[in-house]
Amino acid sequence: MVEQFKTGNFKQGLIDGILSAGQELKKHFPYTSDDINELSNEISKGE
Repeated sequence: MVEQFKTGNFKQGLIDGILSAGQELKKHFPYTSDDINELSNEISKGE
């Protein structure tokens, strides 16, 4: 991400960062077939 940002490629830097974070999360929180969605998909405006 940092290398992309240094060259002005902010969009690709964000994409790389998000994908990298996803890979790290997958290591610690792997998907299992009995997973349930514990959080609402509603958007909160924080009001």
